[in-house]
Amino acid sequence: MWEVEEPPRAQPAPKDDQIRDLESRIEELRGQVASAEELRKQLEEERREQQQREEERRKAAEAAKAAAEAAKAAAAAAEPESKPPETPENP
Repeated sequence: MWEVEEPPRAQPAPKDDQIRDLESRIEELRGQVASAEELRKQLEEERREQQQREEERRKAAEAAKAAAEAAKAAAAAAEPESKPPETPENP
């Protein structure tokens, strides 16, 4: 019988495979970079919000302290001056 040689199959060159692998890896890395950038933005926003809350707490504490001092001063002003009762030893 006659042996028929099959024509060579077109196979991608090794460099083509490498290029496809590298392109695929580049796309993966781009996705990771996009995810990291989104996470960075989220963390920055959370940090700004935390700083704002801390500033609001600080201002509230200062206002509470000032109110307490004002209340104390008002209470002191409302009290009549207390003099010791007059006694023969203390005219």
